[in-house]
Amino acid sequence: MGIQNLHVNELLKRREIFADLVNGSLHNGRQILKPEDLTPLPPQSGVVFSGRRGRDKAVERTGDIRMKADSGTYSVIFAGEAQANTHYAMPVRNMLYDALEYTRQVKDLEKQHRRAKDLAQSDEFLSGMAKQDRFGQS
Repeated sequence: MGIQNLHVNELLKRREIFADLVNGSLHNGRQILKPEDLTPLPPQSGVVFSGRRGRDKAVERTGDIRMKADSGTYSVIFAGEAQANTHYAMPVRNMLYDALEYTRQVKDLEKQHRRAKDLAQSDEFLSGMAKQDRFGQS
């Protein structure tokens, strides 16, 4: 895709254009999402696993554009992928980006709880997360 991909992504980095795309696609053109509501996020998702023989292995994927919108009570993550042709496996690729991000967040929570030694219940200890823990996008 090359140059077309770069041009589309340069446009979508502009919050006002990204907001227009979302409003046109999801809200029938009503101006629900405002550019100032959007915060750019890094396009990379990845996680490092401890491999055999002490060697770390990294799984990383890079998408095109990711933006976060906060409403105060919840956050929404929007991801844009520019494609010149139909990519039939794109939903699976997008699920992988999300799964890698969630895996990173789980690992971060596990580290926090391991340091604090605050997981008393066996199901919390097993999962590395407390019942009240929530995922967020950083």
